[in-house]
Amino acid sequence: MRTLFFLLITQFILTNSYGQVKILKGKPRLQTDKEVEMDERNQDCVYKKKYTPKQRLLFFPFNKATEIKLVSFVQPDSIIMGGKLPMKNGNVDYFSLKEIKTITKLQIDTLTDLLFNRGYRGPFNILSRSNCYNPRDAILFIDSTGKTFAFIEICFECMGYRLSSNKIKAGDFCNQKYDYLRDFFEANGIVYGVKKEALDE
Repeated sequence: MRTLFFLLITQFILTNSYGQVKILKGKPRLQTDKEVEMDERNQDCVYKKKYTPKQRLLFFPFNKATEIKLVSFVQPDSIIMGGKLPMKNGNVDYFSLKEIKTITKLQIDTLTDLLFNRGYRGPFNILSRSNCYNPRDAILFIDSTGKTFAFIEICFECMGYRLSSNKIKAGDFCNQKYDYLRDFFEANGIVYGVKKEALDE
């Protein structure tokens, strides 16, 4: 009974959190092997040219940013799990960042295409989440006053992310999205947290 209740609650939460998640028809039950296989397949990324470059820049926080930076940061030795982007008095602590790269308009276009035009293949029932979260990288959004007003924090090691605000549009984090972002960070000079060997440096 507990298992059925948990499945029902999980499906309700996920359905209300992610547009692509669907509820199993009928009474709560375990998925069939075929349904599990379909779920896994539908969580893969597919390219859908859904938004033009201009449309992608209308999404928050891209529409308010005059500058976008890719950064990496080192977690304190005291942190075993659950670290976060270094902050000081409510602002990003740039002195504690390891790598900082301001990206160009062309690179921003590539990033928005990656985020918004690569999404889930189809609907699915259960969204898997990793239990670990040790972020070392982030995308920072800076406004015209020089203030970092939003960020997307990323953990490539555990495949997880955190948004500084629920207003942020970040697209679907389908199965291969972290690989695409990893390649994007590395291509733009950010290696810490991206390349496994860089963690030992």
